[in-house]
Order: sequence, then structure tokens, then C-alpha cells
Amino acid sequence: MNTKLFNGHNNAVAWTIPTPWCDERPTIIMGYSLSNGQVRGEASTALVGSVCLFHPMQMGQAVKFYKFGTRPGVRRDVVDAQALKGLISDLFLNHFAHIRVVAERVIVYRDGGSRGSMDNIREGELPLIKHAFEDVFPGEAVPALTFVVSNQDHNITVVPATPSDERKPRNVASGTTLTVVEEFVLNGNDQAGEFSFLLTAQGGLKGTSKPMLYTCLTNENQSSGLDKDKLKKLTYDLSFQCKQ
Repeated sequence: MNTKLFNGHNNAVAWTIPTPWCDERPTIIMGYSLSNGQVRGEASTALVGSVCLFHPMQMGQAVKFYKFGTRPGVRRDVVDAQALKGLISDLFLNHFAHIRVVAERVIVYRDGGSRGSMDNIREGELPLIKHAFEDVFPGEAVPALTFVVSNQDHNITVVPATPSDERKPRNVASGTTLTVVEEFVLNGNDQAGEFSFLLTAQGGLKGTSKPMLYTCLTNENQSSGLDKDKLKKLTYDLSFQCKQ
């Protein structure tokens, strides 16, 4: 999540009041990211995940390391299956250890992922999340999954439509959400709940603001009321009004 802004004006108000939809039934919000580098001269990847506990200001975390290797044709932005399944299992266990309730709904934010890797993420990573839940909670109903990929590696910039008297007239205000890009960023499958939107969590101090591009690859929670607007609002609350 692109969490940057916290000040005396908002005072993290997103988490001092009930959160629509999330508070109706047991819900897990988690996210993970990968970073490629070298350990003792060998190409390696660190996979880091976090899960919201009592509220998003309290988080449980897990880390997995694995050697990337030099296999031809393997994308660096695709997560190792065994490492991801282990990481998600740890996050489920961490959440249950604190909440003592099995979740009925899961929202996952995945940091990074090029446009060309979306099919691999959808087909390879989404099923592993459900498999991890089944391993941790055998016999329990698998929760509905909403999966969102966040990406800042794009060439989209956002500027105000009209001039203003602000000191930074060429930057949009913090928290600006733009949805018009849905028409040309992603040809989504409406039945699967696929769509994209932009969020400028914090206006830039110099240059032109570059927003975060969020792509929802599946939204099984749409049937329980998590529509596009509510998911955008939830992402806004997590990134704009959360201080960590």
C-alpha cells in the first residue's frame, strides 16, 4: 500500500470510525511485496507480507527468502509458489492468533507486477492464497477473495484540469482518485470484477505527481457488497489516512 500522509488535520480518522463493509463480517486485509537483489553474490528474492490485526494501525508481518536462480524465461516479478504459499499461511495464522476468528472474506494487495505479468499473477498466485487457507483451516469454508495489484511502474501522470491559486498548481491534491483510466488501462472481465483505477495518495512537492495504478484482478466479494466505489474508498482510507 502507498501509505504516506498523516497530519493533525486528518488524525488517521479512517480508523477512528467504523469501516463500511469490512466491519459487517470477519474480513482479512493483507498485502505482500517482493524485492530482488543479491545475497553473498547469488541472485535472491525477499518476499515480505503484512496483515491487519485489530485495525490497520496494528500489523503482523512475515518474510520469506528464496534464490531466484538463472532459469531462462522466468519473470523477476512472478513470485515463487512455495515461498508465497508459506508466507500467506503465516499471515493467516498470525491473524487468527490475535483475532481468534476464521475470516469469511479476504482482500489482498500485491505490490508490483508489470502489465505483461498479470495473467501469470492471476493464474499462479491467486489459487495459492486459497490453497494456503485450506491448509491452515482444513474443513472451513474458503473465504471470498478480492485481489488487487498496485503498480507505479507506468507512464501516467495526473495534473489538475484547471489552474488554481495553490503553491503547486500543477499537482493534484493528496488523496485524488481517478477512475476514467478504466477505459484504456485494462480491458477487464466484468464478471470477474476486473478494473483499474489511479490514486494519488500524496501530492508531489516537486515535479508532477505520479499516481499509483491499482488493478483489481478478481473481486469475489462483489456479491456481498464490495463494489468498485467501496473498494476505491477502502484503498483511499488505507493509503491516504493511515500513517503507517
